[in-house]
Amino acid sequence: MLVIFIRTVILFILLNIALRIMGKRHMGELDISEFVTTLMISEIATVPLENPSTPILISLIPIITLMTLEICSSVIILKIPKLKTVLNPKPNFLIYRGMIDQAELKRLRISVNELMSVLRQNNVSNISDVNYAIMEPNAKITVIAKRRSSPLTPDDLKISITDSGIPHVLIEDGIVNLHNMQLLNKDREWLDGVLRRNDLNAHEVFLMTVDDSDSIYIIRKDAKRAK
Repeated sequence: MLVIFIRTVILFILLNIALRIMGKRHMGELDISEFVTTLMISEIATVPLENPSTPILISLIPIITLMTLEICSSVIILKIPKLKTVLNPKPNFLIYRGMIDQAELKRLRISVNELMSVLRQNNVSNISDVNYAIMEPNAKITVIAKRRSSPLTPDDLKISITDSGIPHVLIEDGIVNLHNMQLLNKDREWLDGVLRRNDLNAHEVFLMTVDDSDSIYIIRKDAKRAK
């Protein structure tokens, strides 16, 4: 019994250290790789507890290995943004500018009833009030209501206003997002023109977004960071 107690304490401390090192986001919504890592660690940790004759290193070594792999992959993706588009899934538009993407719902195997349930959980009762419904990489669905349906709407105040929609990332850390460019019907000539007017090239941009009303927001790379 004492051996089981000591092993439990050791694994408890190690798992707490591992999750803290891997980052606080593991305590909230997980993406696919984080979910797999967390699931594997939890399963591996139980092995020496279920069988006292199993050396505790049988669990310690795989847990440390998984923790190291998760940290290294996160650092590599951060340093090489192009890998992020390959390894991490893109957000999926279930409703885009008020229109349901029926093909996308079918591809993701999401029924209309499930979509309506998500809308109700986001305090939206009528699907016609939705501007965007987006399935995020962590499988959580974000719902953005049309401005006229938000609290204290312009409709209530009899004010005519154009929906600006959501900001779409066109450049992230110097990398052009071709998927979002195509989504907004923008070409490279348009992008280069915007950058020239701001005395920039793509590699000098940390973040550039454009919303549905063509409002542009640009953040330059930090000079020290760029060197």
